[in-house]
Amino acid sequence: MYSNYDFCMYWEDLPEDFREEKIDEVIKKRYGARQFSCNKDETEAQCLENVFLRDEIESWIKVHFPMYF
Repeated sequence: MYSNYDFCMYWEDLPEDFREEKIDEVIKKRYGARQFSCNKDETEAQCLENVFLRDEIESWIKVHFPMYF
């Protein structure tokens, strides 16, 4: 399956700070469009701190990994 690629990068292989930054980035981008299960009256800052939302977004990101090069 991976024989056509030079290397395969998994989400868990990325530094934790970088993963958290990417989760924040997705939440901020999706916040304006209300494309996730954040309560309508929650601010962006509250959504960024929402543990359940962060887990949901991380699961969504994992679907797009591994990245192949």
